[in-house]
Amino acid sequence: KLTEEFGAAREVASDRYDFYETYLDVRGGVERNLRMYPDVQAYRELLVARDASAWEEVARSWQLLASSLATLAIVVAQNIKYVVAPDVAVHHVTESSLFM
Repeated sequence: KLTEEFGAAREVASDRYDFYETYLDVRGGVERNLRMYPDVQAYRELLVARDASAWEEVARSWQLLASSLATLAIVVAQNIKYVVAPDVAVHHVTESSLFM
């Protein structure tokens, strides 16, 4: 469970980094077009629309990351006694049972 939650948090962070990199590339292209053709209203509208959708995506990303990290914290808190002192655990601790 712990490794799944950690993997999910890492995947969310990686996806968000990829999104941000793509967003910057697209935004740079729109800004170049806007500089070349400053009178074209469509480029301004596209820039505003892209920014609005990007901020929605950023908010969703932070929510997903916070949720994954909260679950990770709960799982660690529930199993900390096995991590800190596995010799006093009630049952035999194995790698497969450590975070169940």
